[in-house]
Amino acid sequence: MLPEILPQQSRLESMLAMDGVTNASESKLRLKSTLQELPFWQVHIEVECPGNDLAMLFKQEPLLPGIILNNNQQYVGMISRRKFFQYMSQTYSLALFSTRPIKTLYKFFQQEILILSEDMLIVNATQVTLQQPPEIAYEPILVKTTSEKYKLVDFHQLLLAYSQIHALTLVELQQVEEQSRVAKAGFRNLQQNYTQLIQNEKMAALGQLVAGIAHEINNPVNFISGNIVHAIEYSQNLLNLIRLYQQCYPEPKAEIKTA
Repeated sequence: MLPEILPQQSRLESMLAMDGVTNASESKLRLKSTLQELPFWQVHIEVECPGNDLAMLFKQEPLLPGIILNNNQQYVGMISRRKFFQYMSQTYSLALFSTRPIKTLYKFFQQEILILSEDMLIVNATQVTLQQPPEIAYEPILVKTTSEKYKLVDFHQLLLAYSQIHALTLVELQQVEEQSRVAKAGFRNLQQNYTQLIQNEKMAALGQLVAGIAHEINNPVNFISGNIVHAIEYSQNLLNLIRLYQQCYPEPKAEIKTA
């Protein structure tokens, strides 16, 4: 907060009010930050005050970008530091307007004032501001609050905030690109794992099939293997009997009968 700035004349104490300026270094800007997050000035003066009070206020606070003009505490306009000293540096201007009401001086300005809503994005506000004519491009921006009050944002602070947001955008873009790269690598690994799982399932199914076929083959093979000795014995006995028939046919001997 800056200290309160008041003209020396006690008769103006009720006409002039000022709110402090927020510190730009304390601002935590985001990509979606709005104008209400920027450092601002709220210095008001009644248009019935003499023009010399403007000069005194600008002198007391070198960083003050402009002063908001009120008529019976109702907004009527704004005088920027640059325009004020540019006009007052002309011949006879100081002598003419230093003691006259500010409203007399303000009639000679006839300048367009950019008024933006405080909920407007800083990125959009910067774009709108840079599209102004060159002669007013560097003027302070008048910001209207939701409570129908007005405050001033220095053009330099707006550009500074825009550059910070630009840097944040680049950082987030790099993070997104890194996340995308990691996600792609993860997808490839997932795809490879899925393919390996499919292959493993196919091999497992093939193994079960082979095991089933082997089991079906083993049963008759084991049956044959277990009975081949007896089959050989039986067939040999049968061959021996046939050989005896060949020797003794047609009258079988007792040996054949026994066999």
